[in-house]
Amino acid sequence: FAALHSRYLVFGRPDAVTLNSPILALKASSSNLYVADSSRRRLMRVNKDGKADMIVGAWKGYFSEIYDLALCDGEIFILDTLRDDASRRIKSEVVWRYSDSGRPAEEIYRVDHEIPTFDRIIAGLAVDGGGRCAFITLDRDSFTLHTPNRDAAVYSFPDALKILNNFDLDASGDILFTTKRGEIYRADALKRYCEKIFVPGDDATGKRAIPFDISIGNDGSVYVTDLGNREISVLEDGGLSAVYRDPQTIHYRVSAKNGLVAVSENDVLQLDSDAPSIFSECKVTPLLLSIHILVWMMALVLLAGAATAAICFARYLIRKNDFVIKISATVISSALLVMAVFSLIVARDITNRVTREMLNRLTSVGELAAMQIPAESLARLDNADDYMKEDYTAVSSLLERVLFKGGAENGELYCVLYRILDGTIAEVYESYNNHGIVSYPYDWPDELAILETGEPKTYIMPSWVDGGVLFSLSPIYGDNGEPLGLIEIGSDLAMFQRENRNLIINLLLNVLSINVAVIIIAIEAIVFVEARRRVTRMPGGTLRVPVDLVRGGVFLVFFVTNIATAFLPLYAREIILSDAGPHIFPTGFLMAAPISADVLMGAVASIFGDWFVRRIGIRWSARAAEVLFVAGLWLEFAFYDIRTLTAGYALTGFGSGLALFLADLRIAGGSDDTDKEKGFAGVTVATTAGINAGVICGAFLINWLSKRAVFRFAACAGFALGQWL
Repeated sequence: FAALHSRYLVFGRPDAVTLNSPILALKASSSNLYVADSSRRRLMRVNKDGKADMIVGAWKGYFSEIYDLALCDGEIFILDTLRDDASRRIKSEVVWRYSDSGRPAEEIYRVDHEIPTFDRIIAGLAVDGGGRCAFITLDRDSFTLHTPNRDAAVYSFPDALKILNNFDLDASGDILFTTKRGEIYRADALKRYCEKIFVPGDDATGKRAIPFDISIGNDGSVYVTDLGNREISVLEDGGLSAVYRDPQTIHYRVSAKNGLVAVSENDVLQLDSDAPSIFSECKVTPLLLSIHILVWMMALVLLAGAATAAICFARYLIRKNDFVIKISATVISSALLVMAVFSLIVARDITNRVTREMLNRLTSVGELAAMQIPAESLARLDNADDYMKEDYTAVSSLLERVLFKGGAENGELYCVLYRILDGTIAEVYESYNNHGIVSYPYDWPDELAILETGEPKTYIMPSWVDGGVLFSLSPIYGDNGEPLGLIEIGSDLAMFQRENRNLIINLLLNVLSINVAVIIIAIEAIVFVEARRRVTRMPGGTLRVPVDLVRGGVFLVFFVTNIATAFLPLYAREIILSDAGPHIFPTGFLMAAPISADVLMGAVASIFGDWFVRRIGIRWSARAAEVLFVAGLWLEFAFYDIRTLTAGYALTGFGSGLALFLADLRIAGGSDDTDKEKGFAGVTVATTAGINAGVICGAFLINWLSKRAVFRFAACAGFALGQWL
């Protein structure tokens, strides 16, 4: 229960949810407000009383990354983005239809990119005059409107894939959209003609309007977010009139359906009443609060249950006055302590070191790129109309050539350039072309100090655009040393965290595997030592040997046999590929031949073991098992040939199978039924333990030794074991 509802564990405080980098907000006809936040990975519904009554996270296959939302007839439509595992490139774009409760209903449209790309094909979602969800797809020189039960409408527009930004539909079916140069167009639904209805220009204060997002209200009014003037404006008579302005805040997205709502990086603004209201957190309904408390209770119950189980087990071990159990418990506890130390201290230290190394790398790349940027071209980038023109192309071509190997973007990195325009940091270039406006403003006043000190700064932060990034900012200076701007070199935070998490998990699994092997070997050694202690001499000079000694021998046989099992198919493949001669059988069959020969001959030895014992006796059967076992191991090491390798495993398999038969025979010959039961159970445990410990140790050794060296180690260990047995 706690795991399935883990999204309720993280609230700003017990009775409220804090917004985390909201990307957009929409109001429904029911007055419910839908907010997407948490780096595009959470959808929250806020009722008319201002309380959150639904939280849906990017889990359990609901969605991956929200790019856009639409509300139609009580249903939610989400434009989902699936990223490539190795980069921020887009792998798939999917339009989903959900119920009002946030449950996925069906897939409406899907675009799968054969080669992951930064270019988005589905531009966004909208609601047409009939209250149906529509969406636009982009092509190189055109865009297409898709509406339910209608033929797709295609509109010609040069460089649509690179230029088109945000769009909406009016009641007549016309498309209004902004471009990445800050222009506004109307695409006539009947004539299929795109008319420019707004061109950015300086206002009376000298500020330049930069329309970014666009939305059409129920009354037909057209609202835009003006990034240049930090306003939410309405389009009237070919000009923009401000309806709300906050000089300290940039509002990126706006929605005018059923009420005017806008979002900044930190909060949601509602303008559909007389007094604007802003919220960055909201209370939750009693139901969500109950679920929140219940999830925490279940997590605490789980923790208390685990602690109780550990205490009960410790008490059992203390009361059980058994030497083997106590020593085994000590070994296991020590191994768990090592795991805990690794998890709490070493893993955190590795994470910090990897993070510092990544930030240092980003800083080095940024400083190198800053020295090569064409200063004159960068100095002329100060206007939205410069997007994709000569100076912009000169700068972007240089960065793509230097940083991204001739236009093939490095999957790990991105690049952004900033100029200082009117005392404000403004973006003039980005490598992944998400919005592309040349004078896109940013709220970073303190970063101007980087130009004064000349010292780069590094950051790890969430972002409404990227989902989360870690990056370095370095200064850019002109030929005469004058400050020109900043260069940001960064990487996707989620991808970096995923790679770092995988590194930690791999290290943790390695430590766990070695601990498991150490525990297995230690327990078998303890059992063996205890069995040696109980060896007694019977009247007449014969020794009474406990069955646990037999268990120790079986463990060692299977341990040595399986040291090379972890990489055996790969080793066999190397041998096959290095042999230029023709092979009768396919490679896959030959790769499986050694291990198959081992298992097959082990079974044959078990079947014919009785025949051997009757013919040559137990002692000579044991000698034969020893000779065949050791000879097979040395044959595997000595010759680099698939036939010899298979023959060696056949001999080893026969020798180990015969040894196992003799062990079973020794146990079956005992007089005490309890010893027999204990002996057969011990042999079964020893067989499994030997196989697991051998595989783990072999996989561990291959990190430092070659495959041949591991075979040599197994052969030497087998010879020593044969002499001991």
